Amino acid sequence: MNRIVVFCIALVMLGVCACSNNCYVPTRALLGVSFLNAETLQPQDVTDLVVKGVGSDSVLYDMPTAINVIYLPLKPDGSSTSFDISFKNTQNEELAGQYQLTVLHESYPQLISPECGCVMFHTIQGAQCSNASQTLQLEVYNPHVMNVENDVHLKIYL
Repeated sequence: MNRIVVFCIALVMLGVCACSNNCYVPTRALLGVSFLNAETLQPQDVTDLVVKGVGSDSVLYDMPTAINVIYLPLKPDGSSTSFDISFKNTQNEELAGQYQLTVLHESYPQLISPECGCVMFHTIQGAQCSNASQTLQLEVYNPHVMNVENDVHLKIYL
């Protein structure tokens, strides 16, 4: 009887060890948003950046230091995702304030590998960043949101 118990425990342990995750690629596809100076077309640092998902209490970014690129998750089950973005622009204080970024997109699953499973990829169909008084100039730089790290998809000109 003891041999059967030891054999069963060894079999379970072998099964657990065989199911380890050997995925070495990113398993999330994030939207890269870059802030650029509208005149020089160079990266523009923004300070006191706070980004929240609309419809949730999630704070995605709360950065008191300067930053010029952010990475945001898109909804896998919807055709649009919105974010509340507020910042103090260090070079043009007139643009400081709160804006809503709305991204229209299609989502589809993509099998990466048996070890990694599926990742939701997205295709951007359009985007807008505005508040009550003004709309920021925005460019869809790369409409294909895949699991490529540090990729930029939208450019917002400040």
